[in-house]
Amino acid sequence: MFASALSLVLFSLMFCDHTWGAVQLGSQRHHAVAITPGAEAVLREDGRVVAFKNTAKDGAPVLIEGLTDVVAISGVSPGMLDASQPESPASWIALRRNGDVYQWKGTCAEDGYVDCKYTHASKVAGLSNITTISSSRGAHLALDRNGQVWGWGWDIDGLLTGAVYPFVKPQLALVKRPIRLPIPQELRFVAVGFPHAIGIDRAGGVWIWGRPDRFDAQPEKSQSISAGQLTFRKVDGLPPARSAVAFGRTYVLAETGEVWSWGITSYNRHESFGRRQPDKMDGACPTKALSVTAGTVVAVCLDGTVYRALWPGVETTDCCQARIVTEERWERVPFLSGINQLHVSNATFDVSLVDNSGDAYRDAFETFGAVLKPLTSLQGPLGLGR
Repeated sequence: MFASALSLVLFSLMFCDHTWGAVQLGSQRHHAVAITPGAEAVLREDGRVVAFKNTAKDGAPVLIEGLTDVVAISGVSPGMLDASQPESPASWIALRRNGDVYQWKGTCAEDGYVDCKYTHASKVAGLSNITTISSSRGAHLALDRNGQVWGWGWDIDGLLTGAVYPFVKPQLALVKRPIRLPIPQELRFVAVGFPHAIGIDRAGGVWIWGRPDRFDAQPEKSQSISAGQLTFRKVDGLPPARSAVAFGRTYVLAETGEVWSWGITSYNRHESFGRRQPDKMDGACPTKALSVTAGTVVAVCLDGTVYRALWPGVETTDCCQARIVTEERWERVPFLSGINQLHVSNATFDVSLVDNSGDAYRDAFETFGAVLKPLTSLQGPLGLGR
């Protein structure tokens, strides 16, 4: 009997995981593979997706039903768009390993922060062999193996049809089933941006479309090709690109790790800053990923360090005091390292990140001049459930 008891103790010491996030005897702690802006969805290493139903309370995680073998997630809560309406689109999408796309949405009890409930994820009909997904504010894009782009959801900024709508909820068009966008070139990357979407063709060329009335988002030197109401512009003056993001200003990540940008954005009441032509932003690190929101762009370096760009006229805060930025420059965030992914989000006013060990974190920040905190002061590691 003593030998049996000793064996049980040794088995418990060897095989039970007592780290934060383990929920039962013998279970292993889950690691995060990807995270959406606002940390409203986290992809685990087992291919399941976790959401958080009480972000202002206990942060209890829930599994999104209907999702397995997921390799990518995208999306952000529409914010001012009411996702509780029956005709509203899903807020988040997921890509399964077999190329199928699933979508789901959620509703919350108080101002979108507490007692959130999520629908069962459903397969998006009409899509197959998808390799890349991108979603924001209820507008969704998917790229298939043949380089074709498909779009559905809210036709925000005319990203799906080229139409221009006043930013009033009842006048936004809802595209219920995916439609193929007639982009002139086969793409290998696609992203939903503001006020335009961004695509990268197989040669690394950058294409944009959406909001033809926004002159400040359109580079002066670009080739325009119209197809129906949609106008696609290939941007000149850029090296071969790897990825891109846009929120007012557009940022392109070159294959070499350099960051290029253009666009005019107002950062205070009196002046506007920016360029109508792409320009290389010097002073950052060799970059593997970018994230952008109003007044803030963040670069995650190949070595896991983090830089943020600062613009003239922005009030920003360091550890001790606020200051007004007087010159455009990159600044290293000194207390963040070993970062795999990082998002800043205007819709949720959050920073969300995953570090190289697979821990996920989130925290609130001020939109202009985001204060990026040390990991030890962020909310996390987030428990990812069972």
